[in-house]
Amino acid sequence: MKENYQKQLDALLASLPPESKPRLLLQSCCGPCSSYVLEYLTRYFRVTVLYYNPNIQPRAEYDRRLYWQQELIRRLPTPEPVQLLDCGYDGQRYIDAVRGLEREPEGGARCTVCFRLRLEETARQAVDHLYDHGHRRIAALICREDDQSISQLRYQGYRKALESHGIPLDEDLVMCTGTFDIRDAYEAVSRRLRQGADFTALFAIADSMAIGAMRALRDAGRRVPEDCSVIAIDGLELSAYIEPPLTTLCQPMEEMGRRSAQILLGMLRGHGSHCCEVLPTQLREGGSVRSV
Repeated sequence: MKENYQKQLDALLASLPPESKPRLLLQSCCGPCSSYVLEYLTRYFRVTVLYYNPNIQPRAEYDRRLYWQQELIRRLPTPEPVQLLDCGYDGQRYIDAVRGLEREPEGGARCTVCFRLRLEETARQAVDHLYDHGHRRIAALICREDDQSISQLRYQGYRKALESHGIPLDEDLVMCTGTFDIRDAYEAVSRRLRQGADFTALFAIADSMAIGAMRALRDAGRRVPEDCSVIAIDGLELSAYIEPPLTTLCQPMEEMGRRSAQILLGMLRGHGSHCCEVLPTQLREGGSVRSV
């Protein structure tokens, strides 16, 4: 029978004096996403939101999203005020904003290294899977090469995988969408196909982008997987119900939630501390990859 972590957290919270609430630094790059967890987390922590998203362009759009992050924090019925730190675009400003918060249960340098390694390793596994099926002309569909986030790290994993197999990087096979949207992925792949790009497989850094790519390939008369194999990372439920079902590396969401709850309980009970754990992804075989 599954443990009810919610009941354990509620019971533990009731036994703690209000002043013993630990502090939590919550990094946010999206106001609506962070608002889903803020109301819950403030029951257990004194929360400071660190707003940082260098991927948003132009500055006016960044300011608009920051405004709504502030408004969401102001309107949420939280037990106590939530502080907001705005880091803007400048890297040094980001470092200055978090100085003094290094010991907060948000992680640290080692956590950052784990994060980078996990994203790069997952991308490498995806490209290795295509290589094992005989593909050598492997295209990459990314957001931006310099976004300093998931796209850049998974792109680095793609490059390292090619290098490990002795395949030179072909810049013409790297397609940038600018976003993770299905439509932008469709347009990026369609544009490159019209330019005559030649590849037998495509690695997308996200399932949503792979869905757009598959539609672009089909509209260009290229069948998946007969003419082009496609693989991605995420494991979205939707991608299992498209035709053909997408082959993807799934993130272990349930296990991530279970371990997060266990770590949180340990911290609140005083016999644990924040840590970084790397949970392996699982390959979900769909019908979008074939051997050549």
